[in-house]
Amino acid sequence: MDETKVVIETIPFNELDYGELDLFEEVVGMIPNSEDQLKKMPTVKFVLAMGLITAQRKDPSTTMEYIKRLPLGAIKLHVADEAVVGAEEGNG
Repeated sequence: MDETKVVIETIPFNELDYGELDLFEEVVGMIPNSEDQLKKMPTVKFVLAMGLITAQRKDPSTTMEYIKRLPLGAIKLHVADEAVVGAEEGNG
């Protein structure tokens, strides 16, 4: 797959299952308890976690190293059902 053309449009955070939530906590270091905490999460770790989780839904062999090599803008972040933020835009 040509990495310059990869776009991962993440699933909304509120659609994670328990296994994905466990992976999210492993990557980010915490689980947010409120929308306010969600907005204050470490941006890069949040984007990496959500990109990995979403990519692994389609291809379970996707690794964190692959996600880390993607160029900025390749991961489009859905924070909740109605909010979409480009990774380069920050916490939005």
